[in-house]
Amino acid sequence: MQPIQETQVLIVGGGIGGLTLAALCRRLNISYLVLERSKKVTPAGAGISLAPNALRVLDQLGLYQDIVRHGQTLDKIDIHRNRTKWRTLDWGRVTAPFGYPVYSIERHHFHHLLYRAADGENTVLLDCSVADVIDDTTEQHVKVKLENGAQINADVVVGADVESQGQEEMGRSVWANVTPAMVNEAYGSKFHPFAETGQFKDIVDRSERVIASNVFEEVDFPTMSKGRVALLGDAAHSMTSFFGQGACQAIEDATELANCLRQHFSVSRKGEKGLLSVPLQGGPLGLVQTLNDYSTRRSQRAKAVASFSRDYAKVHTGKLPYGLGQLVRKIIYAYMPEWGWTRGLTWLYGHQPTLVDVK
Repeated sequence: MQPIQETQVLIVGGGIGGLTLAALCRRLNISYLVLERSKKVTPAGAGISLAPNALRVLDQLGLYQDIVRHGQTLDKIDIHRNRTKWRTLDWGRVTAPFGYPVYSIERHHFHHLLYRAADGENTVLLDCSVADVIDDTTEQHVKVKLENGAQINADVVVGADVESQGQEEMGRSVWANVTPAMVNEAYGSKFHPFAETGQFKDIVDRSERVIASNVFEEVDFPTMSKGRVALLGDAAHSMTSFFGQGACQAIEDATELANCLRQHFSVSRKGEKGLLSVPLQGGPLGLVQTLNDYSTRRSQRAKAVASFSRDYAKVHTGKLPYGLGQLVRKIIYAYMPEWGWTRGLTWLYGHQPTLVDVK
């Protein structure tokens, strides 16, 4: 029989949301482990966007300068309707009011940064699939049983990203074995403003790798906590990728959850691995309330961003009721002043959660 491991926070899913929470727990001296079903660290997907609402806490974790070195700022957006260029938006203007620009960075590189910040070599357990989660609040710990027969006891279990136990894979599905020829057959003749000949085929043929994917969204949001189990990221609220907020919302979730856990695990003591945080009060039932607080804080915000992303997708594709889609799209893209874009995004980019009382 394998020995039972114990930790304060057990994170199921080693994607962006899970590793962000792990890095935050490390900063707070809360013990944690990350379970990842993959046999090796191979994040799927291409580039991702990191907006000001996520960058402040990443700056707090000491990752911002790496993002600056390896990422690319979104300075302008050229808007085309087929072969007609409508305008160029100066997206660099978001830096002044929000403190950070919008960055694009390779997903695999950003994942590596988080893996390192979370001390992944020592805390991420690969090839670990969850078979069962037993949460009995009359007992001290949540019991997590793995398919390999092992058991891990934790004060709290967090389902992170689409790998989470019991959650259907939503958000974005990446097709396997897609070749450039397959993409060109479907889209190669389509217009692309960056292509030398104007055909999308030029972009595909010059790319180092090609990824094809479907985009989905969650229509029914599960509660973000139940008992001593919490959800974050796509496990709780997958959304369309049209405004590049999926990773940012997972990072926001992780930050708010870390703050709630900090309030619960609020007294430090000396442990085998140095200073650890231990519960001040409440025990198992106290943790239930802590996670309820987290769910309350995050649910409304996450639903609002998912709704915004969905509505923006309708505008972008020109699919609005009463046949108004193309007219509204042109008014917004071609004529809305740049200050209108900045002001309209204050609610999104201006919300910048960070670890409380941590310098």
